[in-house]
Amino acid sequence: VAYEGGMRTLIHPRFYVSADAFYNAYRNLIAQSSPAIALAPGPPFPPSAYLFTFQYINGIHGTTHGFEIAPDLQASSFWHIRAGYSYLDIDLKDEPGFTDTVTLKKMGGSSPAQQAFLQSQINLPEHFEFDQSFRYVDSLSAQAVKAYTTADVRIGWNPSKTLTFSLTGQNLFQPHHPEFGIDPPPTVLIKRGIYARLVWSH
Repeated sequence: VAYEGGMRTLIHPRFYVSADAFYNAYRNLIAQSSPAIALAPGPPFPPSAYLFTFQYINGIHGTTHGFEIAPDLQASSFWHIRAGYSYLDIDLKDEPGFTDTVTLKKMGGSSPAQQAFLQSQINLPEHFEFDQSFRYVDSLSAQAVKAYTTADVRIGWNPSKTLTFSLTGQNLFQPHHPEFGIDPPPTVLIKRGIYARLVWSH
């Protein structure tokens, strides 16, 4: 069962803010039980073989709640600024009579608790564009991924209505950083990159 509400209001002719909050209630989420170990019954299993049995049951309940806020400012005729912040809290528990910690840790630690971004778009003389983007993402404890901050920058040039050229740098703050973990490792690293783009249309 999900509840969500929000609003968007114009504070100034050039500045508005949108915000929303949510609350979700969950029951009977699927979970993996602790392994049961037993001696194999015989053929086709070899002597002294053991069986490890895992059971999947609907054994978790709980809630998630949070909010998002996103201001938008037209600072001038040539400068546009956007920003955003979101918060997420995950509170999950085992159903009575069921014990599982692995699934709880994975669910609770696989989404960032906080995220934020700031974007700036500037239209320069002679048909040039200068765009910047900064973002922060909180850690993922279940995936051994640390929080990170990084930035992208783009310079564009539109010499005519049919021709566009741009140069973009992505993830500029570090040579590389992880954004999610995988099992089994190694963790995927997102590298710094520089890209050029040329578009001609007619």
